[in-house]
Amino acid sequence: AHLLAKEASGPILVQDIAALRRILAAAVGAEHGIGYALATSPEGRVLASTFADGVPRGLVEAHGSVLRGESSVVISDRGTEYSDVGVPILDGRLGRLRVGARLDRVRSALVSLRLALLGMVVVFLLVGLLGAHLMAHLIASPVETLATAVRNFDPDRPPRPVEFDVPARGEIEDLASSFEAMATRLHQLQEDRRAFQDRIVRAERLATIGALASGIAHEVNNPLAGLHNCLQA
Repeated sequence: AHLLAKEASGPILVQDIAALRRILAAAVGAEHGIGYALATSPEGRVLASTFADGVPRGLVEAHGSVLRGESSVVISDRGTEYSDVGVPILDGRLGRLRVGARLDRVRSALVSLRLALLGMVVVFLLVGLLGAHLMAHLIASPVETLATAVRNFDPDRPPRPVEFDVPARGEIEDLASSFEAMATRLHQLQEDRRAFQDRIVRAERLATIGALASGIAHEVNNPLAGLHNCLQA
């Protein structure tokens, strides 16, 4: 109503009623929810309207004595309710501009808007859930794979590369590389420890065999020495 009042002020100033009618008709045609529009003089006389057969009886007096300022009333015409909004044109010095919004169309538009908003909310929720599931799959799956590789790690067996179900990137990839390097070092240390233990066992066996041979030689040498002495005597 304010925009239409500003646009209608020019034709009213130059008394171009035909242009004023075209402005009002274009506004009603462009807005689905607008049922009619009319402009009145400061004295309340109708200057132009979108009614082909003239303004309905009682519509001009719908706002009572309000000639300046903004006002809004609900009226009914042949079963159709309108919200009649009046705003001053050039602070009321050129009259008033009134727009009748059809409440059934407004309510229908509100219902459509609510349904559209509800649909957007549902779509956003579905997209959010799908995105959360996808992110969980892309993040949680590599982490679980890496955790399984850590739990199944055995330093006695040669380590195998971590195989991910989905490609690992960023920190997960760096962590997997670090784990594989650590597993390789631990396996090598285990091999070195086992080889060192084998060498210790072999040295102990050799020492035991040496001690046994020395004892046997001593036990045999004593009788032979006595026999040798007796024979020599």
